[in-house]
Amino acid sequence: CVSVGLAYAGRMIAGWVYNPFTNQFWKAVKGEGAYLNGRKLQMENRNLSDGICAFGCARYNEGDRVFGILEELFMRSLSIRNGGSAAIDLCRIASGSNVGYVEMKLQPYDYAAASVIIEEAGGVIGTAEGENITLDKPCSVVAGTAKAAEEIRELLTASTA
Repeated sequence: CVSVGLAYAGRMIAGWVYNPFTNQFWKAVKGEGAYLNGRKLQMENRNLSDGICAFGCARYNEGDRVFGILEELFMRSLSIRNGGSAAIDLCRIASGSNVGYVEMKLQPYDYAAASVIIEEAGGVIGTAEGENITLDKPCSVVAGTAKAAEEIRELLTASTA
């Protein structure tokens, strides 16, 4: 995909993500809403049980922590998937195809543009600990509807207890 984000003073203000294989183009500007191919997006605050949860896991990741909760994510959701592109998986939250996403170490260029799209569509994005995502270094990412993101964080917390 092509993913371009614009930040000002350390905050994301616009994002564009294009999937050339499906001709899907997500875009958002802070305060102006999120759109997929010109159609305004507004997320419904669904639970994990009401949708699909995506995850990412690269070799540099804390894979064991993600793998430790995958079975539980699978059992609590309709299904789990790894689409291969974090930006697209995150944008699928905004458009309603996914309800959540988790990855333990992701580069800002993978999530920055999609973060604006998710927030403008009514979703949330932050770290596994519930902090703001970073733009200057990699961090964990938990995103989704407010309900699904909270459920994912609870699973992560329980897995370290």
